[in-house]
Amino acid sequence: MNTPVKNINLKNSALLFFAGVFFFFLTRQVPFSGFSIIMNLFLLLIYFVYFLPIVNNIYQGPSYFRILLFLLTGLLVFDLFYSICLMNDVVKNIRFFILLILLIYSFYLVPPERLLKIFIAIMLLQAIVIILFSIYLSVFFDLTSYMPIRFFFLEKEWGDVYTYNGWLFIVQIKGNALLPLTLFITYFYPIKRKYLIRGILLIACVVAGNFAYVISMALFYMVYFLRSETAKELIRKIVLLLMTVFVLSIPVYTYYVKPVLEGKQEGSLSTRADQTALLMDDLTQNAGTFLLGTGLGHTVERATYARDYRGDVYFELQVLYVLNQLGVIGFILVFLYVIVLMPLYKFRNKWLLFIYVCYVIYACTNPYIFDSNQIAVILVLNALQNFYDRNPSFQKWSTLGTA
Repeated sequence: MNTPVKNINLKNSALLFFAGVFFFFLTRQVPFSGFSIIMNLFLLLIYFVYFLPIVNNIYQGPSYFRILLFLLTGLLVFDLFYSICLMNDVVKNIRFFILLILLIYSFYLVPPERLLKIFIAIMLLQAIVIILFSIYLSVFFDLTSYMPIRFFFLEKEWGDVYTYNGWLFIVQIKGNALLPLTLFITYFYPIKRKYLIRGILLIACVVAGNFAYVISMALFYMVYFLRSETAKELIRKIVLLLMTVFVLSIPVYTYYVKPVLEGKQEGSLSTRADQTALLMDDLTQNAGTFLLGTGLGHTVERATYARDYRGDVYFELQVLYVLNQLGVIGFILVFLYVIVLMPLYKFRNKWLLFIYVCYVIYACTNPYIFDSNQIAVILVLNALQNFYDRNPSFQKWSTLGTA
């Protein structure tokens, strides 16, 4: 009589273990970047153990989404063989095919709530690691003596470690991608010591030093602050927000925004402009590549003033690289499905949808979109939606995160 329940518990336990390993290696790419094969293997195991529930969820959903899903699957299968015909690297071709297939099917994988606790714990570990490392650098190094460490990180392709003033060291490394998302989630999921955890995550987001994080966080906190029960309350909050922005705008711009933009003008902004020109020129070689793309796993074998792109599969503007591979037709279909239609359908709680939008905002200008990070985001938000479905009392924003 209890066999089905035992099977479900065993399946959930297996999924949570596989997800925990996946999250661990996703965040611990420093120093375990050479073990990414383990991360990918456990990601596949997540789908394997939940194969039947995924199939059931697909057939229980609306028929038009099912048709669109099968259309996208056929499109990616076509791209797989199309890329072979174009003689793209076979390993890279299969890799991107599997990644995109897992991404479009991830919306139908609904993990148990406990996944959230595992995810937050692992991301909290990442936050503490980069904060402690930043403190260590600020105590024992200065503007010049830390340079060997920076060159070491750059050589290992782990990211970048740098400072503008010698006291705040930015630790912009692989594994930081989901820190803002984790911070947002803590406002909508009941956790113990929530203020301490939020504080650690907020500091980590600052230490991570990604300007897109700051923009996304500013948008999140602005909207979260403006939530109101009545029009009168909303107007009062808008006035208070405008006054605060007016008072803080000059010092924030002078001491933070301006130095960051000046630093990026010769660095990442210049690189992004270079990548945009490179990828779009490659895409528009002819009408065929413009419509159908250059194929999965395609690499742009060119070097420019900014970087040597030969063999590269990761770009700061990863969204343009996906466009380059899929072409306009494929990219529009995948983008609409992954960024617009499925989130609107699956994330029935408006705040989950808003969190997803905030993630997309900072992911689009970084190599965090259409990859394993985005799959992790969807799995986490699916688990949170599952929690809300089972606990209707938490649906209202005013009660979220207060338990």
